[in-house]
Amino acid sequence: MDFTQKPTNSTPELTAELAMIVYNKIKEAGNADLAYKAQADSALEPEWFDIVNKEGDRIINEIISKENGTFIVEPAYPATYNEDGSIKEEAVPAVYFDASDTNFLINSITSDLLDVATVYADYKAK
Repeated sequence: MDFTQKPTNSTPELTAELAMIVYNKIKEAGNADLAYKAQADSALEPEWFDIVNKEGDRIINEIISKENGTFIVEPAYPATYNEDGSIKEEAVPAVYFDASDTNFLINSITSDLLDVATVYADYKAK
């Protein structure tokens, strides 16, 4: 038997307001599966919990990457050489995101569903 949740044609659209409700339920329950099962009236679609969970993970992974200095803003380019071995173009080192300004970090991440500032605050509160 296949018990995986699959979107149906009748699933209503997930709005940012509903996504934040789902996000808060996931935060309270500890994970998306428990949050869905804890609903008293099953008013929120099961697909929404999966979508919101993945979006939250994406935001947190981007925060971690930017804070660790591994998020590349501009890629590195190796030096190129002429046939005689002289340098044609100098090597260009990669440019990494500078996460020293928290507001800049938060504003650099976009989401159509979740409030990035809230996700950031919850991530830091752990």
